[in-house]
Amino acid sequence: MFEERKLLKLLEKDCEERRERNLQRLKELHPDLFPQREQVTKKKFNKKWFGFIVPTASVAVGLAIVLPIVLVGNNAIIPNEPFERYCSSSEYSLIEVDETIKQYNAKANVSYCYFDWYDKSEDILSYNYIDNANNDVLGVSESMYNIELDIVFELSATPRNIHLEDLETKKNICTNEITINNNKVLWKKDDNQSFGVVEYKNYRYYVTLLFSNDETQLFSLIEELLQ
Repeated sequence: MFEERKLLKLLEKDCEERRERNLQRLKELHPDLFPQREQVTKKKFNKKWFGFIVPTASVAVGLAIVLPIVLVGNNAIIPNEPFERYCSSSEYSLIEVDETIKQYNAKANVSYCYFDWYDKSEDILSYNYIDNANNDVLGVSESMYNIELDIVFELSATPRNIHLEDLETKKNICTNEITINNNKVLWKKDDNQSFGVVEYKNYRYYVTLLFSNDETQLFSLIEELLQ
């Protein structure tokens, strides 16, 4: 219960800018879901996508500071470095950038998994977790609205040896476990979102499915990510 209360406090201070953009986009596309109130209504997804690949739910991106769009350097943390690093939220910032995870992989010579749905998605928001001390990139994050699947999802990732406070807090409340393609997945759901964590090769992935608590959709999303 303590960890859940801590997460709720983190959610209150979360990346309001990113969440507001996603919410605004949904209001524009589906005004009938928001009848004269500023409250997010649980989203209904088309049954034809059930069991296909349906992404992510909004679990917060924590106490990291969201700054304006900037360009950051190539200083990516190498995932096979031998040390384990635990970072408190005061040691890094979440900075919006103008390149997708796919583009960042090519630039920084890293190999994060990502959802290659850029050509059929809108409101793509990309972020880097930046070390406040030296501007190293500690991790990446991306959210988007997939037009074809009618879903909003969020993906964050770090090298295995990097542990960021806000992401670790979410992982620690995942009380369920499942195996997907021989990979252990920790997961949790609530009334309107579901969330999973998986380690794959050199990286750790945090997948959030917004406006859906159907764990089957979450598992399909993670399976797609790891292909």
